[in-house]
Amino acid sequence: MRHAKPWCVTAALVAWVAASPAALRAERYSAVEIGPLALPAFGSPMNNAGDVGGFVEVAGPGGPVLRPFLFRGEIRDLGMPDGAVGGYVTGVNDRGQAAVGYDFPGGVSRPYLFNGGGPLEPIALPAGFTSASPGAINNLGHMAGTMAGPAAGGPAAAPFVYADGTMSVLPLPAGADRGFARGINDRGDVLVAYLVPSGDSFTERAAVWSAGNLTELTPPEGWTYVEPVAINEHGHVLGRVNLLRADGNTVSRRPVLYRDGVATVLEQFGTGDTVNGMNDDGAFVGHLLGLTTHGYLYADGTITDLTGLVSLADGFSIYSARDVNNMGQILVRARNAAGDTRTYVLTPVPEPGAAALALGIGAWALLARRRADTEPAGGGRGPRRR
Repeated sequence: MRHAKPWCVTAALVAWVAASPAALRAERYSAVEIGPLALPAFGSPMNNAGDVGGFVEVAGPGGPVLRPFLFRGEIRDLGMPDGAVGGYVTGVNDRGQAAVGYDFPGGVSRPYLFNGGGPLEPIALPAGFTSASPGAINNLGHMAGTMAGPAAGGPAAAPFVYADGTMSVLPLPAGADRGFARGINDRGDVLVAYLVPSGDSFTERAAVWSAGNLTELTPPEGWTYVEPVAINEHGHVLGRVNLLRADGNTVSRRPVLYRDGVATVLEQFGTGDTVNGMNDDGAFVGHLLGLTTHGYLYADGTITDLTGLVSLADGFSIYSARDVNNMGQILVRARNAAGDTRTYVLTPVPEPGAAALALGIGAWALLARRRADTEPAGGGRGPRRR
């Protein structure tokens, strides 16, 4: 009788584990809070190392003041330039660079680049533009955002890309009233939204600007328009499709994924459910609207309610998931009955049963290999010689 080689049996067992019921491989999460309760921190972007950007609320003479922060095990206050009345981080890349926006009196905003250390770099605006807000930043340090206040005859707002010290305004189709950048990936693809006048209102369009070309994301049949939300490194786009009545009110809304030009509407969601962030595997997060709101993760065709998958202190429960990275970490916001808000980074941890089984497989494989090394070779006696 021939005996299976130890590595063959081990591979078969690993394959069996991978095909076992989800309960065996289910992930729970450990939670790390961003900021103490006395200093509420609101995080939005997260990179693949679990670093988070956002803002904290501090007391000011006229009320709360927003200050930008980066979180890498602890909060780092990024400071405020002279004259600023508020600040926030809108993007953080895997190199620790961040897109930072500051508000100034008169409704003026300005983008800054944080390079991981030292003073922030102010970004000069092109002639004719008076204000700009940063959006996303890719791993090359290129930033996408939105500028306002152009010269007469142009759109009221336009998307921009800041790359290697150069600010470029992205062109919009003729007739567009304004446009906004929603994301940028390492390929330089920029996700944009723009508005086109339609009677007394506007029609929203979604598109990807890439290599000098603007490609519209056409709404699937039966839907009115697309709200773009995020773009990943493959150029796949996450958004929401909307169906409007003749009076302009929303009848229905669903998440939509664009992959290689093909749109997939996810009908298992409800009109009030949101989408916020997506990783390179196509998993995304948001919140589910019911009697109460719950943060969720969508992956491999399954919606997972995050409530109950992690223990939070002091009666806090997750009401929204803001972002998910390629390591499976999820940025969430939680609140308690008193209305206090906290932000957490959730990190997946293996279920004890799955971990123990994996250790058992490893130990069994080692024992089987040792036995194989001492089996008689060619039917003879004694240890096998190498």
